Amino acid sequence: MKKVSIAVIGCGRIGQMHAKNIQLHEQTNLVCIYDPNEEFAKKVSNDLNVHAVENVDDIFNNNDIDAVLISSPTNTHIDFIERSVASKKPVLCEKPIDLDIKKVDEFSKRLEGNLDEEKGPCYDLGACTVYKSSLQSMPRFTIYSTRKGHSQNAVHSNLTVTQLSPSGVR
Repeated sequence: MKKVSIAVIGCGRIGQMHAKNIQLHEQTNLVCIYDPNEEFAKKVSNDLNVHAVENVDDIFNNNDIDAVLISSPTNTHIDFIERSVASKKPVLCEKPIDLDIKKVDEFSKRLEGNLDEEKGPCYDLGACTVYKSSLQSMPRFTIYSTRKGHSQNAVHSNLTVTQLSPSGVR
């Protein structure tokens, strides 16, 4: 089975967690990361031995990247989602999309019609949680999807990544 190649935009605390989980999952490949803060990008690049791109356009123009995970500051989300959709890359974005509901409504209208007949929308709003069940010895990472018609505890876009079980997440 071909691994899903993912790029992570934003290497703060949550971005580092996402990057590590993507890298550890057997069905995904962390292609590269991007952060305008060179220190964050360098840290994640060194820690995970992954390429840090210096220009975010390198992600949108790279045909080897199947999907984008956005964990950058909230005020950048709309721009990065729109650029991901324009480059035909499915995108999962950390919440919230923006702090201004009017901007979110305008953004939502702009994205109407960006549907793939077979796969549906190529964007999704997600929230993630890392928890440790009393029945499990290993923490479990779950992405929650808001996609209509899909289960509440998994992203079922064409990424087909449901639960990531990393070793080492605390």
